[in-house]
Amino acid sequence: MVWEVDENNDGGVDWDEFVTMFYRAKDDELGWEPRKLYNIVDFMMVDKDCSGTIDVDECMEILYRRFGKDNLEQKVNEFMALDTDDDDEPSIGFAEYMVGINRLSQIPDPGFKISQGMVLTTKEEIRKLILDINSTSTTAKPIGKKR
Repeated sequence: MVWEVDENNDGGVDWDEFVTMFYRAKDDELGWEPRKLYNIVDFMMVDKDCSGTIDVDECMEILYRRFGKDNLEQKVNEFMALDTDDDDEPSIGFAEYMVGINRLSQIPDPGFKISQGMVLTTKEEIRKLILDINSTSTTAKPIGKKR
């Protein structure tokens, strides 16, 4: 996770790298920026009582900051439905938080988009190459023979 944001390869994340990582991931609308450290930091910033879980109010704050006010109550309810512990307090831990964020995120996985684009591009290049070979072979003169 550190290597994703360690720009100078010193084995750690200094303040400038941290700030750069945070704002690049926060403002990323296409899903290109690494998010592992960002998700941990975002969770920890909202877990104000340092309990390792976020309650309804903390959940509302993080979802508002990430997704805005549209359907906020519905999103909070979806998130809090991920609560798996048996206590009376509705709260979710980091693992449940990540499940919820991945469900709600509108950012597509860029890996699939890249792979799909590469496949389509490669197929198109192969098609053009085959057409070129076929057109060349019908008009080409055999080597070493005179017509």
